[in-house]
Amino acid sequence: MVRQGPALAAQQCAVPAERAVAGTSPQYLARLPYGKLPDRSDFKRFMGDAGNRQRYWRTAMSESQRLGDEFLELVETGKLHQHLQPLK
Repeated sequence: MVRQGPALAAQQCAVPAERAVAGTSPQYLARLPYGKLPDRSDFKRFMGDAGNRQRYWRTAMSESQRLGDEFLELVETGKLHQHLQPLK
C-alpha cells in the first residue's frame, strides 16, 4: 500500500482544500521586548547576563500564551472566521 501525503490527497479531491497561514503581526511583535521573537542571537546579545535573557524569553512566552489563549477563544466561540484575511 502506498501512502499519500496531504498535498497529494488534496490534489486528487474534486474540491480544493482550504488552507490557513498564521504568522506574527506587527502589533504582536511590538508587544515583545526588542520588537522581535527571541532567537539564538539573544545568547550573544545577553552574553554574561543570563537573568535578563531569561526575563526577555519569559516575557515572550507569556505574550505567546496570551495570543494562543485568544486564538482558542476565537475557535471555541466560532468567531475565528471574522478575523481571517485573504493572502495578497
